[in-house]
Amino acid sequence: MPETHESPVPLRSHCPVNYALEAVGDRWSLIVMRDILLNGKFRFRDLLAAEERIATNVLSERLARLAEHRIIEKIRDPDDGRQFIYVATEKGESLMGAILELGAWGAEFDADTDAPPGTTKKFRADRSGTISAALEAYRKSRPRLTR
Repeated sequence: MPETHESPVPLRSHCPVNYALEAVGDRWSLIVMRDILLNGKFRFRDLLAAEERIATNVLSERLARLAEHRIIEKIRDPDDGRQFIYVATEKGESLMGAILELGAWGAEFDADTDAPPGTTKKFRADRSGTISAALEAYRKSRPRLTR
């Protein structure tokens, strides 16, 4: 279990649900985290290309908020010093289970889901194994960066 830390931003209350919603409870933050954690998108232009069509100003604000909450880290791209790469922190990686759980729920109730058949059943049969495998895949795909 990750360590708890003092919140980097003021909170309305210290209810755990409130904390989660203040950090990632808007329309776009979990989509951005989905793309970082599950879809190998680490650059602004790649995150911008998501099919949900987030506006550039909204993406900029969400990335700043996620960084402020220490959910992601913004690092200068070693291949192009004019750009940045966004990677999940340990705190951000810990969202993997919640994102997969929401995905399984969405796949179950969206009649037109893009999820491969059996995804929800597989996830529900082995939550911890699926989360561990997804985290391992993320860590392998994450750019190797020097700070």
